[in-house]
Amino acid sequence: MVRLNRMGYTMIEVLAVIVIIAIVVGIAIPNVIGTIHTSKGAALEIVVENIKHGAENMYFEVENSFSKDKNGNIISNMKDADGSFIKIQSNYMVVSLQGMVSNGFLSGTTDDDVRKIIDPSTGEDIGGCYVKVFKCDVDDYAFTYLDSQGGKCPDLGSKVSC
Repeated sequence: MVRLNRMGYTMIEVLAVIVIIAIVVGIAIPNVIGTIHTSKGAALEIVVENIKHGAENMYFEVENSFSKDKNGNIISNMKDADGSFIKIQSNYMVVSLQGMVSNGFLSGTTDDDVRKIIDPSTGEDIGGCYVKVFKCDVDDYAFTYLDSQGGKCPDLGSKVSC
């Protein structure tokens, strides 16, 4: 009887293992990518809700800690990101997301010692988006963006006027 000295695997065995690994990866990758997209979408929904709640709270604070200018506009002691005082004109207020972050009404991430608000679906800084907040009734607010970033602002998904 002749005895073969097998020191390794045959080419067929190696190819079979590679094919099995390729099949497993081919099945797993789309599921992982889908999960990533789903989680980014959920994170964006949370950011949008935080923007709405922060804007409502900021409107309330501005409305209740104010002085009036000669035109009857309510002006607060809070400043927007550009240094201008935040004010309520008629029944609406305009503020940047960065202004909401710097006044503590919206949390952001710290990057290079600067607090920023990041869109989780794109990874871009959206602090330059301006939110226009309308007060419709005692506890009813409407929101819209004044698009200052070329369509980069996330959709607030609510009515835009009272």
